[in-house]
Amino acid sequence: MGFFYRHFPLQHPFSSTTEGKKIVLKLAEDVLTTWCNKIGQVTIDYMENTLISELEDSSAEYISAWCHWALSGTLKCRPFYYKTFIDGDDLTGQAGVKTNIFCHPVIACALGHHLGRINILPTHLKEETRPTGALIMAIQSAYRAIARWSSGSYTCPARPFSDFSGDNWGDSEMRDASKAPDTIPPYTIQGPTPTRDIERVVKKLSDKQWKEIMIAAHAFAVMKGKKRSRSSSGDDAAPADATAKAEVVESDFEIEDDAEAQDAVDMTEDSNETTINA
Repeated sequence: MGFFYRHFPLQHPFSSTTEGKKIVLKLAEDVLTTWCNKIGQVTIDYMENTLISELEDSSAEYISAWCHWALSGTLKCRPFYYKTFIDGDDLTGQAGVKTNIFCHPVIACALGHHLGRINILPTHLKEETRPTGALIMAIQSAYRAIARWSSGSYTCPARPFSDFSGDNWGDSEMRDASKAPDTIPPYTIQGPTPTRDIERVVKKLSDKQWKEIMIAAHAFAVMKGKKRSRSSSGDDAAPADATAKAEVVESDFEIEDDAEAQDAVDMTEDSNETTINA
């Protein structure tokens, strides 16, 4: 700014009569694009270097089945959201388990990358708000990375479908997943409002859930690219059919997280015990 004023003392750098505003906006756009691309690449690297190699079976059939299972469900609840996800079994009566939403390593690695990047900023320049936007990007990035392995081997669609861009992963009423080319992997094309729907889920996160998410992400933020053991379960669950369609998340719903539900039960039991003792 000082340099600008020394050479153009009578002009404001962001006025409509100067190129300053255009330059700053272009620089900001470039930085945001780089940030987006990095978050998109982190999950792809994690899938290839860590998650795929740690699956119980390295066959293409098993990898494909795991990916279809991980992406099954709805935008409210997908197996890859959770640190631990075990499908229920009606035959044995075993209850399903879902704990630590948005703490799966494939999501945590992307959010951790974001946290690692902003750690270099001076404290007074950091926002104290929760990184909602970065978490949504991390979830979308994780979905995209898993989708690329849904055939059992890594498949990168041709551009522009491969881009981690707003056109592909942002909200667009013009996008129709049912019209996706047959040559691209399943799940590549989203419905019209994926970001908006995920945001509705993220906004319902409790303080405790946010704390767990940040702990999981910070573990990656300090690892500087080192491998991390996968800590999710449910690899032997049955896969779901691949369906790429628009999903609408109703506004009145509860987040499915057994850890959160158990905490509520424990608090109720403690309260009842206190009342009885009194």
